[in-house]
Amino acid sequence: LHIGYPNLGILVEQQYVNFSIFFEEGKSIITPSRYVSLIIKFEGEHMLVLDLDLFLKDNFSCIEDGSNKLLLILETKKLNERNKILISKIKKKGSTLLGNKYIAFKTGINSTVLQLYPDELKLFTGSIQKAMLEKGIMGCRFNDNTIDYLLDLDNLFYTMFKDRTK
Repeated sequence: LHIGYPNLGILVEQQYVNFSIFFEEGKSIITPSRYVSLIIKFEGEHMLVLDLDLFLKDNFSCIEDGSNKLLLILETKKLNERNKILISKIKKKGSTLLGNKYIAFKTGINSTVLQLYPDELKLFTGSIQKAMLEKGIMGCRFNDNTIDYLLDLDNLFYTMFKDRTK
């Protein structure tokens, strides 16, 4: 899945995304992360909404166009154990109405499905790999005028929560 922004692109492995829906409205909640302040109801339960646009703006000076938003919905069972524990802690700290089944990333609507071949991506190695994985980024590919970053949604989820800069 490719999400286009004016000065960069984001790549998400399609295997992570179960659904995508248009974002309309959510309920505000307080969390330790500036990237998580909403929940919405989906399939009968509430799920956390992580603001990918804000994260990209903070980390890449990415400018969002303010258009309609899309929610990329993931099943929490696809997350690693560290993130499942983190979700449990959030629920214990007062967000008990959260369900256990889904989380969502809010992003721009400029999305397309791409078929990429492994040789089109450059995975980070060495010391840069550690720094980029801490931001939830596994690698990149170079386009005509932009760079597309391949996201690791497991690390990105954790990174967005450990940020405490409200």
